Amino acid sequence: MIKNLVRNYLLIGVTLFGVDWILPNISLGYPTGRNFTWEGFGAGLPVLLATALVLTLLTLVARPLLKFITAPINFLSLGLFNIVIDVFLFWLTNELVPGFSITALSLGNVHLGAFFSYATVAIIFGFLQGCLTLIL
Repeated sequence: MIKNLVRNYLLIGVTLFGVDWILPNISLGYPTGRNFTWEGFGAGLPVLLATALVLTLLTLVARPLLKFITAPINFLSLGLFNIVIDVFLFWLTNELVPGFSITALSLGNVHLGAFFSYATVAIIFGFLQGCLTLIL
């Protein structure tokens, strides 16, 4: 039980770091991309750890409950409603963890709204988490 909880926590933490590295609209309190420094990462590490903890707890507690409540809608949408559940979990994490933020995403001249920015983060997060789960 504890081993599985720690594994999920580390997996979500590494996945968050990867999503933060890939997408410009997610911020965990440290510079990424060309501006990455280990000093900046050390300063933002508490935000990453807190975000991973909150997201782990929400994934283990709230996600199964939400999936059970929305099972009929999920069945009718052929599972695509899971993205809406993940968007809600990321929004809730954004509200609960100071220093963690997801801003509007711009793709060229197209500016996505808040929902689609959260959906993009949720899809990339799910993809990276699935890949890391296969590796580990």
